[in-house]
Amino acid sequence: MSEQVMVIVADLDDPKHGEINVVESVHKGARLVETLLEAGFDEARIRVFSGAEMDMRVRHRRKLGCAPRRRRPECRRWPRRDVR
Repeated sequence: MSEQVMVIVADLDDPKHGEINVVESVHKGARLVETLLEAGFDEARIRVFSGAEMDMRVRHRRKLGCAPRRRRPECRRWPRRDVR
């Protein structure tokens, strides 16, 4: 897996709150940041992350459980008898 670069530009006024770009190399990420800065974006709004994609496996496990017992209206608890 190759190293990728994620460039995030924050924009709190936008309903999406910004934009995320993923590029294939550090060099392309640096060029994108340079382009953003030259276009007038504030440096504080730009974040850059680099790393490799992580392999992930998803497993579904069935979980069965008993629902809590509901008392039926016709069920009554009989009074306890004293046994001597």
